[in-house]
Formats: sequence, structure tokens, C-alpha cells
Amino acid sequence: MEKLEIFPIKIQKSLILLSFIISDREETGITSLFKLLDTDNIEIKLLIEGIADEGKRTVSIVLELEDYMKIAKGNKDFKLDKGIENISIVKDVVMIRILGAHFDIRPGIASLICGTLEDAKVQILANSTTITSCLLIIPESQLEIALEAIHSVFKLPG
Repeated sequence: MEKLEIFPIKIQKSLILLSFIISDREETGITSLFKLLDTDNIEIKLLIEGIADEGKRTVSIVLELEDYMKIAKGNKDFKLDKGIENISIVKDVVMIRILGAHFDIRPGIASLICGTLEDAKVQILANSTTITSCLLIIPESQLEIALEAIHSVFKLPG
């Protein structure tokens, strides 16, 4: 099989993944979180929202671990509990960005990436795919395995 050419892979380390289900349409803990992030001028690296059962929504947010620790330490009274279920916090994650010039005309790229990583036993915690890129959130401990797997099916320029 011919390897598909991609642009250099971008990797961001020292991140944290916050995931939860929002059950309430009124102001919730997540609204307070966004206000706090805005006040502290903290950048959200990735935000994914989806649909859950019974009109609920799933939300996953990726932040720099250092920023999260500042929030947690400086706002001890802050709680994410109002209207939020199943809070999951995963520290030490990385974000891998795969950008390809031909993703928009070659269907199945996301399937190829995810299947390759699954075969390599890499846990994908979150992903977002567009017609030109794929963003993956994985445990930092699995980064080298993931890169080897990605390089087995994609050709980097140069």
C-alpha cells in the first residue's frame, strides 16, 4: 500500500482532558468554568461537544496541565458539580495533529488513523476530524507507540 503524504505532525504535551455530561440547560458548573477560563485568560486547546442520552450533552475540554493546576489551586471553592454528571479528569495527555493535503479527497483517512492506532493498542481518549486534519488526544505514555504507528501508514515530507 502506498503511504499517504502528510505535513509534519504537531505534538502538544503536558495537557489535561476534562470530560463530563451536562444534564441541565440552565447555568451549570461548566458555565462557571468557562467564565473562570475567560477571567484567567486560559486557552482551551480543544473543545468537543456531543449528544448524550435524554437530551443531555457530552463535553470534553483539553487544557494545559499547568493552567488547570493554577485554576484548581487558586479557586478552591470552585465546583463543577451543578448540572454535571460523570466527571472524568485525565492528566498527562498529548494532542497529536495530523494535517494532510489530501484528506478532503480521500475518504477513510480518519478510519485509517484510528484503526492503525487501535492495532497498536493506543488508547484514543478524544478525537476531532475535519476535511484536512485529525486531532487525537492520547495518554502521553503512549506517544512513541502512536508515532511509530502513524509513520507506518503516512509519509512525512522531506
